[in-house]
Amino acid sequence: MESPTGGTTFAPGPWSAWLVLGRWRREDPASTSTTYGPPAHAAIILESECPAGGIISTPATAWNHVTVDGQPAWSEWLASLDGDVRDKAMVLRDRFEALGALEPEEWARAEVRDGIAHLARFRLLRGLWSEHIDPQRDAVETWIANTRRELARDSAGPFSDAGKALLRMVDELGVTPGEVGALARLVAYKTIFGVLYGLDEPNLAEDDVPEILQEQLPSWLLVEVVGKDLRLTGRVLTGLHEDLLTMDPSGRDGRAATDSE
Repeated sequence: MESPTGGTTFAPGPWSAWLVLGRWRREDPASTSTTYGPPAHAAIILESECPAGGIISTPATAWNHVTVDGQPAWSEWLASLDGDVRDKAMVLRDRFEALGALEPEEWARAEVRDGIAHLARFRLLRGLWSEHIDPQRDAVETWIANTRRELARDSAGPFSDAGKALLRMVDELGVTPGEVGALARLVAYKTIFGVLYGLDEPNLAEDDVPEILQEQLPSWLLVEVVGKDLRLTGRVLTGLHEDLLTMDPSGRDGRAATDSE
């Protein structure tokens, strides 16, 4: 049974659970609530326990050794492929693992099955988190110190007003670096989300431009290339903003860590 997002549906009944690229999701039609499980686990929701919300979770690696709702185990699926396709799947699996994917087999399977540039998407989105979103929190002490030095050197430079506001928060108002980092991380996420959205919607901020002129203006498209010579694969990267939140390397979709983590 297929989910709306193309994943596999487990235990159809009052509750629905989907395994989508290793992330399970459940929905309660009665309350329209949605719950997302951590990438490190897959989940089966037993129909008999659904009214009580019962869940059985197992490590994602276990799914390599069982068949679930008609989807063969990784090893069985590999054996069913032609030689070249099988080699491609194994290479993809290794590359996803090298990039830190928690379920590299499922990512590789999805790319081979769907023909979507999942590896390129994963590399871009995970890199945005590790290089531009999380450092706002993790390196907050460093960039606060850098801001202090920049203001001392040039108190009227670009964005100096923001730097002064930052130091006033920290030095006078008692805002902790951790709180500053949490806020800066959110701003970085929202900024990147907006840029990715703009890649799909070039006319989004052009309400004042007549439609007939919009059709005559140049646009843009993000495409996948491979090799040093940047050979086109013919695959387009669209809807990146839709997956940005789920690419949080912590698996918490932007949420703060709990005391138990």
